[in-house]
Amino acid sequence: MSKKLLMGNEAFACAALEAGVGVVAGYPGTPSSELIETIAARVADGSAQGVHVEWSTNEKAALELVAGASYAGARTLFTCKQVGLNVASDALMSLNYVGIEGGCVLYVADDPGPISSQTEQDTRRFASFAKVPVLDPSNIEQGMDMMKAAFDLSERYRTPVILRATTRVCHSSTFVEAADVTEARPAKGFKKDDSRWVVFPARSYRGHKEVNERLKWIEAEFSGTQVDENWESCGSTHLPRGGVSVQPGEDLLPGLLLPAAAVGLGEWNVDGSRGAGALSVQLADGADGSENAEREVAAGAAGGAASAQERDRLVARLEAAGDLGARAALLSYSGPMPPCDLSRFNPIESGQGAGLNPDSLSDAGVLGIVCGGVSAAYVREALAMIANEPAAEAHRGGVAVPYRVLQIGTPSPFPAALANNFVDGLAHIIVIEELDHVLEDELVRLMGLRAAAGLFVARVEGRRSGACPDAGENTVESIAEILRQQFDRLELEANGLEGDELEEEMFTHHSLRVHERLSHRENGPRVKLPVRPPVLCAGCPHRGAFYAAKQAMRKMRVRAVFSGDIGCYTLGNAKPLDAVDTCLCMGAGITMAQGLGTVEPGVKQLAFVGDSTFFASGLTGVANAAYNGHDICVCVLDNSTTAMTGGQPHPGIGRTLMGTMSEPLSIEASLEALGVTCIEHANPHHLEESIDAVTRAVEHRGVSAVVFRAPCVNLVKPETPVTIDAEACTGCKKCITSIGCPAIGFDASGARDGSGGAGNSAGGGRKRPGVAVVDPTLCTGCGLCTQVCPFGIISVGLAANGTA
Repeated sequence: MSKKLLMGNEAFACAALEAGVGVVAGYPGTPSSELIETIAARVADGSAQGVHVEWSTNEKAALELVAGASYAGARTLFTCKQVGLNVASDALMSLNYVGIEGGCVLYVADDPGPISSQTEQDTRRFASFAKVPVLDPSNIEQGMDMMKAAFDLSERYRTPVILRATTRVCHSSTFVEAADVTEARPAKGFKKDDSRWVVFPARSYRGHKEVNERLKWIEAEFSGTQVDENWESCGSTHLPRGGVSVQPGEDLLPGLLLPAAAVGLGEWNVDGSRGAGALSVQLADGADGSENAEREVAAGAAGGAASAQERDRLVARLEAAGDLGARAALLSYSGPMPPCDLSRFNPIESGQGAGLNPDSLSDAGVLGIVCGGVSAAYVREALAMIANEPAAEAHRGGVAVPYRVLQIGTPSPFPAALANNFVDGLAHIIVIEELDHVLEDELVRLMGLRAAAGLFVARVEGRRSGACPDAGENTVESIAEILRQQFDRLELEANGLEGDELEEEMFTHHSLRVHERLSHRENGPRVKLPVRPPVLCAGCPHRGAFYAAKQAMRKMRVRAVFSGDIGCYTLGNAKPLDAVDTCLCMGAGITMAQGLGTVEPGVKQLAFVGDSTFFASGLTGVANAAYNGHDICVCVLDNSTTAMTGGQPHPGIGRTLMGTMSEPLSIEASLEALGVTCIEHANPHHLEESIDAVTRAVEHRGVSAVVFRAPCVNLVKPETPVTIDAEACTGCKKCITSIGCPAIGFDASGARDGSGGAGNSAGGGRKRPGVAVVDPTLCTGCGLCTQVCPFGIISVGLAANGTA
């Protein structure tokens, strides 16, 4: 082990490797991509042994791959961003019913904001819908702990487990302890069992009962309760005492015993200890015989090494004894294990907040703060900020509003027993979370159960009630203001204010704080930052493709709709290109163009898709167009990489994360196989060639395609920058307003009023507002602007040897 400065995704990769993951697959998507790249790097340098890692064609393929590996007993990890889980959902919904063998963890990165996504969907909602447990870390260290616990939890209940991180956790950095060398746990191999692995209606019925049963036990683990004693106090009053609501011999498949079923068979006691009916073979120090080793493995398989820590100690002893066969057998064991206490992921803290008159303290009560994910870290920082505010110190007179904080790191299934204990004595609870009001809804439900049981009920506020913003990221500052308002409310209510009078006074307090911040800002330095919208890189081949397509439609004098897709090329919607009219989800541009054309058959439909997206989710759309006879033109932007997420390989390249090369899949051959008969080609940096290609393809009746092929600027060495004849430039800005290349700017100091005469050049002495200039540090020498300039005064630069 050594201490390293790691990004969140890198640290989670290390934790998965330390947990013995053997098969890792996913699809690139910010903010999740670095996890697989970290594992691939460690596989390449030999520090992660026995691991297979790959970028799959899409998320569905990745999850199905890891499901198969899990069936064979390997510990597996799937990665994607939040919208990628939509693609994998078909497999996930069935996988939860069928179950797994080796631990199966789904690492899903949510993107509050959103910063680089088309939605703010909350994976906690998806997990609840899929009936899959989900862990939600507040920081990197907790995320590493959760990653390891997720594999054990998955194997304990034979269920996939989701680890849901958010952008600020994924992309923050800290120093952590990480193993220098890791080894995948051996897999015992796939055992055929039609009654288990083949989904039929009868199997699905049993699977649904298994899912519902294990969620009760997982909820108990998350609450840290004994499953037989505290169910009635955790809101699940409909459950019979003991927590076992199915008959193991009737409703659960043989060999698939949950901890609940094992209790019924005398394998374990309800507190997790060994039962009288269990095998109790003890390890003998210095065991070295094969018979003894077999007895040791049997003891472990029977539960003698129930926890991961105990199993690891047993493995070390077997290894020291030189019995590697017994060690491998134990490592591959994935039988049922007793419940564990995972309530450490739901810590409760207490402290003193701001502002309260000592005379009213007894009436104020305690503020409950419930939070999850990175918002828990923000809450702690915001509370510290409030406590150190001079105004708060002066106001409180030495007495502060007490508060209790509950971080929910296991939002689904919700730890109702633990939350029920937390809310005792609280009159008001504020819930702070990203993105949906998941925890708020659970607490409102808990209050309903408490009310039905005649227990005291707290007021719950959060995103649903409007006390917190209902969209976007939380910040320390925004949370601090929310908490200040909560402390204000407690103080004012303690002083007898209520109704409109209370709201008016709270508004006054809030307004004073806003005015104070504005005054502080006005007294500070005034700096107006320039607007920096995202743009296509200088020299990006997509720019030429979009511009050529628009020029072709203009020359043909036809109306056209440009359906876009997810990737760098989505930026083609920005002016001056203005060449992306729709963008929904990956692969949708091709099929949306078909729908648009069905309604408006006289409008030409062009669909733009990147090379990686073409293989990930574009093929079915092309097949649909060919099958149903839609008249569209598919423009494939082939820049030989998955550029937007960091330059990952894809099937059209052939390079894999395992360091091997496969035969690259041909875009043209795929199009031909799907029934496309008109396929044109063009280098998007060659304007006339590209315009002609688009024209021929659009004139074809039916499905046609144009493959624009030129490498991403990040894959090739830049050419010599272009040069502009400043004396001849007219300042028409055609090069700027046509293609919007960030390497071309405008220098107004080059303006002239025309008094110098006409001159002999294109610019001569005529009046001009300024002159176009090229930033040589950005220009890649692609030459597109030389073909756009109407006066021909932009030329390809000369190399060092004087050649063009």
